[in-house]
Amino acid sequence: MTMTRFPSAAATAVLLLLLAACRVEPIAPPKPTAPPGAAASLRIEVTGRKEWEGTLRAALYGTRETYRSSAPPLHAGTGTFAHGEGVVDLGGIAPGTWALKVHLDLDGDGEVDRGLGGIPTEPVAYGNDAPIELGPPPFEKALIKLGPGPTTITLRLLGS
Repeated sequence: MTMTRFPSAAATAVLLLLLAACRVEPIAPPKPTAPPGAAASLRIEVTGRKEWEGTLRAALYGTRETYRSSAPPLHAGTGTFAHGEGVVDLGGIAPGTWALKVHLDLDGDGEVDRGLGGIPTEPVAYGNDAPIELGPPPFEKALIKLGPGPTTITLRLLGS
């Protein structure tokens, strides 16, 4: 018959002290930069020629690559443009920095129509009213910053 030996009281105390010293605290999850539910919203007020009418299409991009490609935007919305003005409201956006493109879809086909050399034949606008210079403005010039809560910006459509 084998006898089980239990550690002495002193050995048990030392073992408990060692375990307490090695206790690992759980890692706290990172704190959000904005309070929960504090998503950003963006109201884009657009001006242009009074004779233009159609659907405004706005798109937000998070990276230079998606901004320059035909990749779908992370956020998009539409609004109506008539009598020289229109509005697009976007909601549920993560606060941060986004590149913004807006175009006025005059013919309702859902795309920016282009002529020779890829020049848009429909009115367009970019974040910060960035100018068009031999093509769309660089990603950095079209960036807008959104904090938690609502933001309103005004853009001017460019086109012939």
